[in-house]
Amino acid sequence: MGAAKKKRGQQRKAAAKDYTTATNNDTTGRSGSATIGGVSVNKRQVIKALNKLPQKQIVEMVQKRDPITTYALSESLIKGISYQRSGILESVLNFLGRCEFETFEEVMGNSTFVGERLDLVSPSIWIKVLIKADEMEPKCALQIAENISPLVRSMCADTKRLFFGSNKHWVDSFYSFVTLISSLLSRMILQSDESGSTRISEELLSHGNLLKTIVQWGYWGEHRPDIMKDLRAVVTRTVDIGKNLTKVLVRDVSDRTERAGNLSGYDEEILNIIGTTPVINKEYDPNCMVSHTEGLIRQLKKTGDEDDLTMIHFLISNVDCVDKKVITEWIDLGTNFISDFESARRVMGISQSIIFKGIATKNSQPSDTRVAFAIRAGLVNMCLLFLEKFGGHESFENNEHDALSLSTCIRYTFEYIHEVSLQQKTAKAIRSKKSGIEDMLVHIELNADMSDANFFSKLGMPNNATDNPQSLLDMVKSILNLNGSYCCRCNKSLSRTEVKQCNGCHQMTYCSIECQRDDWLNGHKLACCSSPTMENIGQFQGRMRPRKEPDDERAAGKLKELETNMNMIQLKLFLDNARIILSQARGLDTPLYDCIVTFDLRECPPIVTTRRSSFIFDTPQRKGFEESRSIENITCVYHSFSYNGELDGKGEVQLFDIQRLFPHEWLVKQTKSELASIEAIVAKMPPTAKPSWAY
Repeated sequence: MGAAKKKRGQQRKAAAKDYTTATNNDTTGRSGSATIGGVSVNKRQVIKALNKLPQKQIVEMVQKRDPITTYALSESLIKGISYQRSGILESVLNFLGRCEFETFEEVMGNSTFVGERLDLVSPSIWIKVLIKADEMEPKCALQIAENISPLVRSMCADTKRLFFGSNKHWVDSFYSFVTLISSLLSRMILQSDESGSTRISEELLSHGNLLKTIVQWGYWGEHRPDIMKDLRAVVTRTVDIGKNLTKVLVRDVSDRTERAGNLSGYDEEILNIIGTTPVINKEYDPNCMVSHTEGLIRQLKKTGDEDDLTMIHFLISNVDCVDKKVITEWIDLGTNFISDFESARRVMGISQSIIFKGIATKNSQPSDTRVAFAIRAGLVNMCLLFLEKFGGHESFENNEHDALSLSTCIRYTFEYIHEVSLQQKTAKAIRSKKSGIEDMLVHIELNADMSDANFFSKLGMPNNATDNPQSLLDMVKSILNLNGSYCCRCNKSLSRTEVKQCNGCHQMTYCSIECQRDDWLNGHKLACCSSPTMENIGQFQGRMRPRKEPDDERAAGKLKELETNMNMIQLKLFLDNARIILSQARGLDTPLYDCIVTFDLRECPPIVTTRRSSFIFDTPQRKGFEESRSIENITCVYHSFSYNGELDGKGEVQLFDIQRLFPHEWLVKQTKSELASIEAIVAKMPPTAKPSWAY
């Protein structure tokens, strides 16, 4: 026993002359003692000794994998030495570069300590040297970022969890790796040299699945029990770092975008990865379909964190990270977790971006698929709920901040729904939710008493306000009114099983063979599967002036769906607006057969305008119309957007026009039926002022 004790004392004295000591968990700085390989060394003495050595000798000791010198460098205990210029950084990076295919023992080789075998206990000490090099010499960051690909791949493989072929080394080194990445990214963001900062970011985040792994760190606590078992205490800190780094990265992209005025391709890729990354590694759970965006919304329900809401808004507004689950979670958030006015306004603002495909730009188009799914998930109901809760709020129409008011956000949402309400998927979704929406409308109107003449004045808004609660309710009614299946001849409302289509064009719907026959004999024969010409323009019933034919089968299919749904509601629109049409025609002092009625379905509610035919067509078209028209019919033209994924030659959303002819006798009969005496009613109506172009 005495001999062994004497030997250990000799080793301590020898080490104190030339080395400093450390353990992986030592944080006592420059005083106290540490133990490596069973040898306890006084650190004050060895630090003093190390600082007397030539720099070249210190580098050689690191290259020989000396544990005490390496530790001293990991704590920056050696004064006046440059990690980068001396070659220490390169040596450490070379060691870590072998972590994928060699064991730690193979890399250590024949390293010795004062004549006795005394290797590094863990390779984590090399990662700590990198951390200290980045801290002491910021210029080291780029070299580190360029050369840690093997380290990143090993540490990001969180199902294998092997570092230098060892699970123990992976566990020992993992938190040091997390600290290194956090340090590099934080320093990258704080650097004033923006071009250098971007280069570090590009190099670092290009390694393996680092960015995806950072996002997934934030969900380890609730989704990775296997890692919880291995890492225990550091999991909580890793979760916090993962969440914070993800926020910092998004905020950094946001700041760069604001400075540049647009989103760069690199930043868009970063956001896309962040927004769509599954919260669980696919190797651990191949069936995981929860994206980070959805995970943020779930987290927002629990915490109400403003930063989460801001990040969700930026992601959804700038990259395509929206799927069905994101839509469902978002509408559930708005319906069941929002109770204050400002949060409702922000939720509605983000909802507009959700129903767009991709980034909402000037010429972007609301997505039929997204709008349809959002309606089924309760989007319209959520809007009506906010209208009921906050319609009387003093800031409902006026926003004190530099953003849209709640009323404007709701109106925009209704407008986007209206614009695609005749597309196949959205039309079906509206029909499926129609009954529930109608019940909610009745409930709101009864409880809010919006029919009260003083209702709007009580809210401090004029009766004719564009975004007042009643006008928003009217928009919903208009959307429901435009939707449905009707006979193109007699206007009978049809159930799904009652709809019968023309065997030729498959675009006209009827309730019976009799109605189909009547329509065929009264004009559809001229239009079925044909196009308008100058000779038949006054008799043609169908699509008018196609500005751009579809480029592919999918676009053609969506156009056909739009034509069918528009045809089904044309007669209903015509009859529902009988009084308006007759009044406008009377104001023009023009016979009905000489009028053309336009229905602008791009507006919600649709705008109905009756004008003389001479003001609708150009000279050649006017001549053809005059020669081919029938005085028994009134010509109607319907304008709509064509959201088939294509833009016209000007790069704008395509317009879609359909012409239909209806006997004006129907108009008069419809009005007489409703009002008992059309002559008496029209006589009492003030003449509609002639527009300037009518003189």
